[in-house]
Amino acid sequence: MNEVLLIGKTRIVYVELPEGGAVLQRENFKELPVTVELVNGESLRGSFPTDLPPESRRASDYLNLMPQYICLQSNPNWFVINKGYVLSVKQG
Repeated sequence: MNEVLLIGKTRIVYVELPEGGAVLQRENFKELPVTVELVNGESLRGSFPTDLPPESRRASDYLNLMPQYICLQSNPNWFVINKGYVLSVKQG
C-alpha cells in the first residue's frame, strides 16, 4: 500500500528536482550566480535563470519579480525554494 503524506505548501522549505525534472529549457535565459542562505542554516549555491534586461540582472530584481517560490539551478539539479525561508541571497 502506498502512503500519501499531505503537507501544507507554506511549510515546505524547498524541493530538490533531479536533472530530468528541469524547470526551464529556454535559450534566451541568462544565469545569475547566487548563494541562498536558508533560515535552517543550509546554503544552496547555483544560479537564478533570468530573462531580465542587463540593467536589471540583480538578485534583488529577480526576487522582487518572483512569487512565493524561486527556482535555483545547481547543476545537475534544480531547487524550488520557498522565499519565506530565505535568510539572505548573495550574488556572485
